[in-house]
Amino acid sequence: MIKIEKILGINKKSLKILHTQLGFNTKIRNFVLSNQKNVLYLDALNNEKQNRALKEYNANCINFLKSNRLYRGMRHKYGLPVRGQRTHTNAKTVKKIYKKQ
Repeated sequence: MIKIEKILGINKKSLKILHTQLGFNTKIRNFVLSNQKNVLYLDALNNEKQNRALKEYNANCINFLKSNRLYRGMRHKYGLPVRGQRTHTNAKTVKKIYKKQ
């Protein structure tokens, strides 16, 4: 049996939201589902973006930024921080030559 939280794209917060939408008690850790509830649960999980689909979606978003030569895309392309982190005084290791893909 696989822990559902180990699936890429499913975390504790999204599981809690899913449980409240389906009417499950969020305080119970391990619970047994009837067939009808099990089908509802699996259908709801299948509607979420998971594993490969999530990775492809993220890669497509980054490729869109790169192809349109947006600022964030250029930061991704050269391997620099994208979300506003400092690059001047926080480098403890030697700066690497930019990575071009």
